[in-house]
Formats: sequence, C-alpha cells, structure tokens
Amino acid sequence: MKLSRRDVLQGLAAGAALGGRTAFGQAMPNPEKTYVIELCLRDQLDFGHIMVAPGLARSSTLRRGENGRAAALFFQQSELTEKAGNVFLTPQSRVLEPHVDSIAMLELCELTYGPVHGHEAGNPVRSPGRSLQQSGGRIPMWNGEPGQQNGEGPTYSSTPTIVSLHNAWTRSVQSDRTNGLVIKGTERHHAIYHFGAGLAGSELTRFQTVSSLLAAFPNRTSDSNTLKTPVEADAVRDTLAKMDRRSLGGRGIGSGALDNHVAQLGDARNLLYRGAPKVFSLPLTQAERTYWSAGVPNRYGRTTIDVWEQAAYAFKLVSNDMVASVAMEIDIGDVHGERTAPQMRDQTAVVVGPLLKLIESLKMAGLYDRTLIVISTADGGRAPAAGSSGDEGKNGVILAGGMIRGGYYGDIRPGATDSNGQKYVYHAPDAATGAPIPNGTEGNDRRLSAAPLWRTMAKALRISDAFAGQFSDVSGAGVMQWLLR
Repeated sequence: MKLSRRDVLQGLAAGAALGGRTAFGQAMPNPEKTYVIELCLRDQLDFGHIMVAPGLARSSTLRRGENGRAAALFFQQSELTEKAGNVFLTPQSRVLEPHVDSIAMLELCELTYGPVHGHEAGNPVRSPGRSLQQSGGRIPMWNGEPGQQNGEGPTYSSTPTIVSLHNAWTRSVQSDRTNGLVIKGTERHHAIYHFGAGLAGSELTRFQTVSSLLAAFPNRTSDSNTLKTPVEADAVRDTLAKMDRRSLGGRGIGSGALDNHVAQLGDARNLLYRGAPKVFSLPLTQAERTYWSAGVPNRYGRTTIDVWEQAAYAFKLVSNDMVASVAMEIDIGDVHGERTAPQMRDQTAVVVGPLLKLIESLKMAGLYDRTLIVISTADGGRAPAAGSSGDEGKNGVILAGGMIRGGYYGDIRPGATDSNGQKYVYHAPDAATGAPIPNGTEGNDRRLSAAPLWRTMAKALRISDAFAGQFSDVSGAGVMQWLLR
C-alpha cells in the first residue's frame, strides 16, 4: 500500500504526542480508577448456606430443622467443603471455590434495630451511626428515594452508604464522570435507602424500570483507532521501519519519541489500529440472558427485575466504563416463624448465581482487582435458628474483589440445648485482628462495629482517608487491614 505524506505524519504524530508513554498509543487506563457494585437485599436473608460458620460446620451434634431453635442448615457435615480461611462451602456454594481467596463473609456485624423485628431500610453496616433520632447533624435517610420513609420507623444519618460515597469521590476526581445509579428492582421502591448524606455529587440516579435504564444508555460506538484500517497501520509500520533516526529527527520528532519508536516499533501497528470500533449496547442478547440466568430463581419474592438481569446490566455498565458506582435491589419477601430447606435453597441461589457471574465476568474483563462487590441487606440477618427474626443473631455482609482477603471472619458455635434445637454463641471478629473474639455471647452485644468495616470498604475502593473520614460517625474509626490484600 502506498502512503501519502499525511498518512505517515499522522502515524508519527501519534507516537510523538505520547512522549515517554507507550509509543503511538493512547493513554493507558488510570490504575487508580475503581468500581463498586452493591447487591442490596431486603428482608432478613440468611447467608448460612453460602459459607457455614466454622463452629456449626464442625459440630457433629448440631440439631437441624425448619422450626424453633433448630439450625436452618440443611446439609450434613460430610457434604461441606472446607477451604483455607475457615471457609466451609455447601453443595450450593461450591461453585465459588475457585474464587474464595477473594470472598469474605462477616456475619456478626452491628445489628439492625428497626421496631418491627429488626426491619430497616438502611442498616448500620451501610450507614454507620444511623439513628431513630434526628440529631447530631443527621438528616432523613429517605431523602432522594421515591415515595416516603418506609413506615417502620424513620431513620436518620450523617454517613452516606458506600455506593453513594464512591459516586461522590469518583466525580470529585473526574468532574465529567457519569453519575452512579441504582436499579430499584423491587415492588416497594422506598424499602431500601441509598443515602448521600447531603454530600456533593453523592446522589445516585434511580431507575425503577428496565425501559428507563435502557433509554438512559442508548447504543453508542467508540473508535480509538488512529488509522482507519489495519492495512494502513501495517503500511505505516513498514514505512517507519525504512526510515532512520536522522530522517525522523529532521521532521521534529523528539528524542524520547524516537527511543520509543525504535524500542517498540513492533507494537506500533497494534496501537495505531486496535481493532474494529467498539459498540456498546446495554440490552441483553439471548446468549447473555442464558449465561446470567442459569441457576437463579426468577422474580423471587417481591422482586420486579430479576437479580441476574440487574447483575448483567451492572457488569455491562462497569466493564464499558459507563458508570463507576452501581447498586441493585432485591426483595426476597418476608419469612417468619420458620425457614424451610426450599427457602434456604432459593435465598442462596439468589446470591451465589449473580456473585459467581460477576466475579467470572470481571476477571475476564481485567477489572476484578479494581472492583468491590458488596452484598448487604437492608434489614440485617437472623439467628441460625430457623424460627428467628432479624432482631437477633446475625447481620451479615459479603465482600468480594481482588483487593479483599477472603475467608469467614468470626464464628458461631452451638451452645446448650434449647427447645428443639440449641442456643447459639456468637464470636464476632476482633476489629484489630479478624480472629473470633474468645468471649462469645448468646445475646445481641459484642458485634463488629459498623464504622471500621465501612472505612475498610472505602479503603478498598482507594477513596482517600480525608474524604472518607469527614463524617462524624466514622471519623475516629480505623481500617481493618487484615481484610485487605
């Protein structure tokens, strides 16, 4: 192919403009850019079939059952798979085995205290310091949500939820950044709060339907090529190979670019033409629907947009760098008085399926090390006892990402016989070490404080300490380094 003088100079200019960076290429992605995806579940989800507390997993006398104080653990000891970090997987969660080194479960966090057996739309893990009282600079947590406060007692706070914090931080360092979003895929649009605490740039855009989400992100094409065709890129490479330093220098190309040209000429072709223009299309193809939906219950509970569909949109938005902060909502429905094996199976599948697909997809995209996945609840959890509510026992969160040190932190151990089951002794992780505290409790005291966990999530997302520490309820909290790589 014969090149014009303009074609050659265009190829040379691409390299000269980069100077000391990669010759003839575009700027490399910012290694400090991070992403967060939160799956927030409404009502009292039990993570007990995802990772089994070591004390329960190792007990050969544990009483299991669907009612009363029997443990809602419907796999036998011989069916569990033990991995490093005190991780015990069930047959349902064994698909996570290749990734457990970067999945952390903390079930014994600060409890919710909503007036109706623990129900809240906030959760202290998501917003430390939230209160039933409007004092100390706290404002209504339902600000920005459609509808009104959820009718279970108003909550107020001064600390943003982690996705809102990340949205504000990202937009403060990149002012033209597209705003983060929430896919509000539940019937009760006011039942989960995504709280910005009045922080500039924190409020997320809410989408209550798939159609409104798709309309906000129409198809678009991006072309990062310097030259239009691979044939032109080959021709520039071949032409440059014939030119010596003197002729290049005579054209005003700096010495730095010349050095890069000589050392990286073999890469120049790929940098001048990176491939066909990239087309972004948010609607899911049939292949994508098949992949993301496999093994996940459809429209479970009060959910209006399937969890697998929300997760697929979240991944496509993040992997195409459309947004950096995404939250999803799932409402599993209210379960009281008992927990049956089918209920536990469905609740586990609702979490494990999307988590696995997100991890696999983010790893394939090369983004897992810079993406924090947070799986939290709006209400808190339950005791291991099948007949329990959210005002006792557990309040869990799952964190996943390349920056997370995987493991089960803390422990729940069976205690004395109680009715048809047993009491449960809670050993929260020590905030300084991550090891289970030795002095366990059968009550609701001695849980892991929400503030250091929140600060640790902020640290994982590379949010500056000054920015994360500006809120009174977390300002004095430290980072739990044992949870981070």
